[in-house]
Amino acid sequence: MEDMQERPRGRPLRFLDRYRLCIRRHGLAPKTEKVYVYWVKRYIRFHNLTHPEKLSETDVEEFLNDLKISKNLSLSTQRLALNSLVFLYSHFLEQPLVGLDIQFSSKPKKLPVVLSQFEIEAVLSKLPWVFRLACRIMYGAGLRISECVGLRVKDIDFYRNQILVRGGKGNKDRATLLPAALIPDLHKQIELCELYFLREIEEGAGYVYLSNSEKHRDPGAERRFAFQYIFPSPVNHPDIQTGLMVQQHLSTRSVHRQIKLAAKKAKIHKPVSAHAFRHTFATELLESGTDIRTIQKLLGHSSVATTEIYTHVRNRAHSEVTSPLDNADI
Repeated sequence: MEDMQERPRGRPLRFLDRYRLCIRRHGLAPKTEKVYVYWVKRYIRFHNLTHPEKLSETDVEEFLNDLKISKNLSLSTQRLALNSLVFLYSHFLEQPLVGLDIQFSSKPKKLPVVLSQFEIEAVLSKLPWVFRLACRIMYGAGLRISECVGLRVKDIDFYRNQILVRGGKGNKDRATLLPAALIPDLHKQIELCELYFLREIEEGAGYVYLSNSEKHRDPGAERRFAFQYIFPSPVNHPDIQTGLMVQQHLSTRSVHRQIKLAAKKAKIHKPVSAHAFRHTFATELLESGTDIRTIQKLLGHSSVATTEIYTHVRNRAHSEVTSPLDNADI
């Protein structure tokens, strides 16, 4: 393997391309690939572009502990970084990490940001149409942002009024609600996607990104309309295995950016993010009397304990309590 420090700037690192191929051979989800590559890049940069083969368990510990000590990152973020490096050393470099001594973060979890109906409407009104539809899906069906932008045409079941979330967190599939209010706009967006797809086919393109396991399970699927993304990226990207230009989905970063701009224009001063729409979905269901186990399934939480955080932010918990200030003439 070449020394990374000798590579010209701007050229892709063949090391990372091989790492991506290894991830795909193991059948991991595209978003897992993106996260794993991101953390390996950070790890390499942290050690001044030293090749991971030349680094030891001590160097891994130093990097992971720095995430807590210097960066004050959460426990879940540290675990993501750890999982990325464990995969790198175990499955790619074949040098399994042994006996790591890591100082895990004890940073407390914050309560979720929940928006009012007025705030939801205000933010949505300032968004471009496609981004507004994406946010309405997150709010109406409780999807994570990565799940939303990763939706394919075949994931919308208009007959059963369901959205099928494939390969969600923990690589698990689930079904959630398809609100009736979304159906006309989803039909419109899918029709637009079909026009774009047919034009691509005429030009000899029309390929969409699929993992290796998906390609093997359903040969030819990468050029079928059912597998096209509902929120396609405006730019196609080369597949590192085939060299073909393939469609990717809209980036989560672009959605986050549009939400931040919309919240600013709407003069909403809460820290509005894509996740706030999902939080609001869960909180409003809880306030309306929906069973917490049902909400857990709709959100795709492994444990009901994760869902129970919404019991701390619902309005009903405080609606019957009167502040002493309101009873005083002061």
